Amino acid sequence: MENVAKTNRMGSEKIPTLLLKMALPMMFSMVVSALYNIVDSIFIGMMEAPFNEKAITALGYAYPLQTLLVAVANGTGIGVNSVLSKALGEGKGDKAARSCINGYLLMIFFYVIFLAFGLAVFSMLLFYNFISISINNKKREIGILRAVGAKRADVFKIFYSEACIIALVNFLLSVICTFALSFIMNLELANSGLITFAVMNPNIVVVLAIFGVALVAAFISSFLPVIRLANKKPIDAIQNR
Repeated sequence: MENVAKTNRMGSEKIPTLLLKMALPMMFSMVVSALYNIVDSIFIGMMEAPFNEKAITALGYAYPLQTLLVAVANGTGIGVNSVLSKALGEGKGDKAARSCINGYLLMIFFYVIFLAFGLAVFSMLLFYNFISISINNKKREIGILRAVGAKRADVFKIFYSEACIIALVNFLLSVICTFALSFIMNLELANSGLITFAVMNPNIVVVLAIFGVALVAAFISSFLPVIRLANKKPIDAIQNR
């Protein structure tokens, strides 16, 4: 009986004791999480100008994303805990076990979604940086092409083709990594004995989605720097102004 009481503290201990043992650690962890940006702002503020201004701006952009991640994690955790607590209180062990499994599946789902979004944005930034450097090194050639009658669309096609080749390589690597990670994850979950079905099952739709994201990333990353330089007068581009 004593062992049961220890394992089921929520149903046996007094409420004030539970609040001290369980609520205070959670409150402390949330305070520490909130202090991240304050500490970062203090540290960045000690940097020399003008780098500190850009760093604080970047931190301001990152904070809403961090808040979104925390909100999704907290909301999912609160919902799963509510269902789990209710099932345990009713003595429905099977329902509680299913709630735990669904909670883990939701965690994996949101993790994959945010990871994919973050990698897509990061790839666009890398694409943009690469194309911008490539264009800056070829200003004279672009100016000459514009001087002999090449249109903006022709200049864009040149650099978009270059970006598409890189996007194709990234697409192949992404597909290989997706199938490999899905196989490893499904194998680990199956070996754990908690889940008997495939959690992640990539198919043609997933492959097409990865391909579409790669093409869109290449287009967006190429369009802005190319149009910016193509709008210049040919003489200005040739003289590297």
